[in-house]
Amino acid sequence: AHPLLPARYDELLHLTSLWHLVDGRHFLTPNALLPVSPYYPGLELFTAGVHWVTGLPGVPSEFLVVMAARALLIVALFLVVERISHSDRVSGLAVALYMTNPQFYSFDAQYAYETLALAIAMIALYYALLAVDRSDSRLQFVLAAGGALALLALTHHLISWAMLLAL
Repeated sequence: AHPLLPARYDELLHLTSLWHLVDGRHFLTPNALLPVSPYYPGLELFTAGVHWVTGLPGVPSEFLVVMAARALLIVALFLVVERISHSDRVSGLAVALYMTNPQFYSFDAQYAYETLALAIAMIALYYALLAVDRSDSRLQFVLAAGGALALLALTHHLISWAMLLAL
């Protein structure tokens, strides 16, 4: 199997939802193998947006979305830990430790909605922490966190509930 092509079960399920969105341009099209997928179209919407804006075919668009989500996750994780620890060094170590997790290279690296949702959740957490820290621009950061949480609610059901509990 080619390492850049989606081949895992979850990836293929999400591709079905993506094809329904891109080819049929319909939301909430049933996906018999993953019935919850049409109700959380965040991943597919981002991918369709990349496809429509850039003109790239499906696989490169999917790859770009996954790579962007992973980059955003790493940057947001660094910023959250930096805010909590007040140390760049501790933040770097936290990111390095997170990247030693085997799931970082397998489950969280596939074309599936949790890959994007983890990044969005970490961004929402960062903006929520900024809202606590900066009273002069609190509304701006609360709105940014709220926007990220709205995107999260469109992307993954379990991670959005976990973020709600965490906040």
